[in-house]
Amino acid sequence: MLYTLLTVAAEPVEQNKAMNFESILEAVNESWFGSLAEFIGNVATYWPAVVFVVVCAVLLLTFERRINRSNNILVETLSKNGKYIKGLFVELNDTKELLRYFTNDRKWKNRIVKDYNRLFDDEHGCLLETIYQKYDVHFSLSRNITADELYKEISKTIDLMKNIRSRKCEVLEEYESTAHLFEVYAYRYIENLEKLLVRSEFVRRSYIVMTGSAGNGKTNLLCNLTEMLVYSGKLCIFMNSKDIKSDINEYFEKKIVINERVGFKVYWKIQMFLCRMLRKKVYIILDAINENETMEFMESLPNFIDNMLKYQNVRVIVSCRSEYFDLKYRKYLVDEVASDVYCYDIMSETYSSVAKERMYRNYRSAFNFTGEVSQEAKDKLFQQLLLMRMFFEVHRDSKANIISLNKYEIFQKYIEVITGKEKRECNAFLDKVIAVMCSNKEYSSVRLSLLNEDNNLSEKVKEFMDESILLSRKLILHQNSIREKEDEEIYFVFDEMRDYCIAKYVLNKMCDSADMPVEDDIMTYMDSLIAEKAVCTEGVINYIYWYYKKQGDVTACKRILDRFMKQHDQSLESYGMHREKGLNSWGLRVIFENGDPLMVYEKEYVRFIVLENPGNELSRLFEFIILQELKNGSYTLELFFEILFSIHQTKQFCNILKGTVASWYRDGITTKDFKRIDKELLRNNPAGCKRFRSYVFLFLHFLNWENKEKTEDYFMHVYDEELIKSDLKRKIYFIEEGEDDESEI
Repeated sequence: MLYTLLTVAAEPVEQNKAMNFESILEAVNESWFGSLAEFIGNVATYWPAVVFVVVCAVLLLTFERRINRSNNILVETLSKNGKYIKGLFVELNDTKELLRYFTNDRKWKNRIVKDYNRLFDDEHGCLLETIYQKYDVHFSLSRNITADELYKEISKTIDLMKNIRSRKCEVLEEYESTAHLFEVYAYRYIENLEKLLVRSEFVRRSYIVMTGSAGNGKTNLLCNLTEMLVYSGKLCIFMNSKDIKSDINEYFEKKIVINERVGFKVYWKIQMFLCRMLRKKVYIILDAINENETMEFMESLPNFIDNMLKYQNVRVIVSCRSEYFDLKYRKYLVDEVASDVYCYDIMSETYSSVAKERMYRNYRSAFNFTGEVSQEAKDKLFQQLLLMRMFFEVHRDSKANIISLNKYEIFQKYIEVITGKEKRECNAFLDKVIAVMCSNKEYSSVRLSLLNEDNNLSEKVKEFMDESILLSRKLILHQNSIREKEDEEIYFVFDEMRDYCIAKYVLNKMCDSADMPVEDDIMTYMDSLIAEKAVCTEGVINYIYWYYKKQGDVTACKRILDRFMKQHDQSLESYGMHREKGLNSWGLRVIFENGDPLMVYEKEYVRFIVLENPGNELSRLFEFIILQELKNGSYTLELFFEILFSIHQTKQFCNILKGTVASWYRDGITTKDFKRIDKELLRNNPAGCKRFRSYVFLFLHFLNWENKEKTEDYFMHVYDEELIKSDLKRKIYFIEEGEDDESEI
């Protein structure tokens, strides 16, 4: 009995002890010590996966750091050389915004959808949807739409608007009066839709070729883009084409891999795999393709681009000068590349006047310039940022009033300013650089070893280069050499300055015993540039032309115009896909560049353009003259009248008048612009307004077009028809074929 009681009494105690031990173990397991133990156990079990994750993280981190370091070095180098002007960068047009669409791609697609829907989110949009519902166009898009579908929808809507504008759409009788309203509104819709279409191109494309004239800020823009990508934590690989002297695939591999023992393909695939896991894009930016003339580089470029674009998370931007794109680089950047490409001209957008003035004011303040600059001269400065920089350095602390801008004189003065007291030594070095370029027919850069055997520069020359935006230098390595030896390359920061210096060197070098340039030798040299398709061809020929013009050498100027410019202009295409806004005629560009009074032979060249109208260039020439009138420039409508009034055949006279008006907006002004031009001229240039009204009178008198009555009604109330007739009396008369009598207007 006693045993039984003791046994029963002892059982709860033992049970309590067991329960306490289990609770202690459970508490330990729930504590950090238990978690740590569990983690150690998991690591022991899954250690290969853990090692893989750690190695991948380290690889990605080191890759990003090395690439960012390389980007920063290149950006700083370009900044030091004057190619990238920090602090002065402003968004001159929509290009920077478009690049944001490119770098944010799908994330920013919804912005386009939102803007598209907002465009039709009113009573007019409802009417459009009701009237044109059978044309399968959607005026409201879903946010889930793909980028390619978005592009197609916007394109369809633009086509519909163009058909509405040209009255090609059938509508029910009850909607006819409303449909006429959209014939007018279609212009506004098309303008906004085309902007959205370009944005959708930047969203859906993985490969962009960006073109623009020399000095228009391509490098400036890409440097700024690189800094933006690095700052936002995105992977960016920025390369300057000048640095690549051989196969770009080999150059890229050496740039990317940690050391030669690591295979590039494996290393790169691992990086791409990690980036895809983390949803990271890799942006490859290749600047200034036109500045690399190495055939091995050019021939390897299409293969490199295609290899990179095989990866879904890689996007590529390439920049190239527009002057040489179609002729020389389209083959390598577009035709031989299998991937789809979108070519974008950074000059296709209208500059913001606010942005122009902001940069102009910054320079004025920085260089203490207190003079006045005409609008015509300002326009040239706004087009080329480095030219603006040179202009203000030349006019530092100046109070001069600038009416016209002569690049020839600015470049000469700039060289004088930067050479300073060491003029002789610096000019000798500059001539030596040009001499090697010409002898080797290599105009992008010169190796220092070809200039000096000991590879040394004097302190004076180093200072001359480092303190200016004329010449610059960079370190390179001799490739395919047993002993890799450091060398330096010397190159011009500004292409137009290079062209000027080459022209000056050639003119000084090819002289006779009387120290005068030998014209035939100069012509032969320019022929060789054309044959070689050298990057400096147009600029060098332009500066040689301006030299002869300043010397009053009529024969040489006429030879250059006929031998080079006319041959080029006669082959101008009408409405080419890559025609830039403005003058396409090489001859007209060189004649009008400096705002000088035209010589007789130059007027004859203008006459050739007016009468022959190659590539419909007359409409662009007329727009140029009207813009000159609007800003009180050097040339007026009298230049056009002088040619027009010399025509005494009615048919030819009417054809010339008709040719002054463009078929579409990029090729000049239209009849719809007449009222606007008249009002602006009346406000800014009354004398020019009088000349323009004489032109409009002739246009109304001799030609008919749709909606002529509206233009006629406006001008009948603003000009004195009898006064214009009396002014034109005896200036215009016609001798019809087979008749002896003259007929006046």
